[in-house]
Amino acid sequence: MSMAGKGLTLLRLALVDFSRNNCPYMAAAIAYWALFSLFPLALATMSIIAYLNPSPDEHLWVLQGIIKVIPVSREYVVAVIQDLVASRGTLGLLAAAGLLFTGTAVFSAVRKGINHAWHMGKPPYFLLERATDLVMLLGVGVLALIMVAFTTNLLGLSSVARTPEWIGGGLAGKAVLELGALLATFGVFSLLYRFVPNTKVAWRDVWLGAAMGAAFFQAVRLGFTWFVLSFGRLNLVYGVLGSLMAVLIWSYLASMALMWGAQVCFTYSRLYGSREALGVPQDLLDAPEAAPSRETKGLAGPLLTVVGWLLPPRKRQP
Repeated sequence: MSMAGKGLTLLRLALVDFSRNNCPYMAAAIAYWALFSLFPLALATMSIIAYLNPSPDEHLWVLQGIIKVIPVSREYVVAVIQDLVASRGTLGLLAAAGLLFTGTAVFSAVRKGINHAWHMGKPPYFLLERATDLVMLLGVGVLALIMVAFTTNLLGLSSVARTPEWIGGGLAGKAVLELGALLATFGVFSLLYRFVPNTKVAWRDVWLGAAMGAAFFQAVRLGFTWFVLSFGRLNLVYGVLGSLMAVLIWSYLASMALMWGAQVCFTYSRLYGSREALGVPQDLLDAPEAAPSRETKGLAGPLLTVVGWLLPPRKRQP
């Protein structure tokens, strides 16, 4: 089979399994918990920065950096975070408790979602689950602090206001920043897909899913930002909840990217990776073929192919 044929087979089986395995619903669960963990995480980050560097100007740039990660409803998010920071003396302990609960909850949803894509029905030990969630939470915190350290003058390198001068301005500078964001996302997804599943995963099973998931994630970030800035008037539909719904929709699409990458990793491992000897699950083998068996003309062939992806599997006769 040619490389194109292998790629189409992988895509077809991944799409079928992604839909039948209810991965979009798992993405919705991740988005739900991500929404609850967003503001406690932002408050904790700003509190740490306030102790490390009390400069108000730097706080503003750090806040803008946080908002860039959430490319929707910036005014709403900024207003909420500023209110939280203003009252952090009162809400410090409450925010810490909320961060611990919701932070581990969102990573628990991520862990369960990735394991769901791998068809792992048996969970690990309870303490091992909680330890995995805490490690992911601490890992994200360390990565966030590293990013802040290198984009502010915490290390005495430069003011964050002059950060664009490090790489140059214009289109080339933006391209370098986007490439760096893509590579960072690829690295994070690779680690998640390699170590989070409750099974042994080879590195060669990870690279394609991490690449596709990272590309999907960055496309969602850029595309949804452009849509909201150009056409997004969610307040007309949701009223005062429009800004909150924009954050929730973005979280859902980003979670879909994460789940899609995990699905590609699983399908690749069973088709061409370390689990090729096991083969793909039987229900996917029963799915209609990528090309219709009977002769078709014009657009009938591609249309029947798409319909075949969505139909339930054929039942075998006894």
